[in-house]
Amino acid sequence: MIRGLSETIERCSPIVITEVIASHLERVGSSVDDLQNAMERLGYKGFKLTLRKNRRRYDWCFAEFTPSEGGCDVVWLKATEQRLISEERFH
Repeated sequence: MIRGLSETIERCSPIVITEVIASHLERVGSSVDDLQNAMERLGYKGFKLTLRKNRRRYDWCFAEFTPSEGGCDVVWLKATEQRLISEERFH
């Protein structure tokens, strides 16, 4: 999927959110490592997206993504966009 979108991603530099499930990627002949490598070649870094309860509401939180973590949502940001993740939301 990312390979087919690589020209658009390079041209537009969007924020990309993917669900990363190893078994789904394997079914199409790919892997979590392949996805991460493809996104890194495009200049992106992945951050695991989670929710943290803060009193009566939930806040988005981010953690560095590693390929061994399957079954999670990942937001991919260009280096220039990583400033969007504030320190208090990073864990």
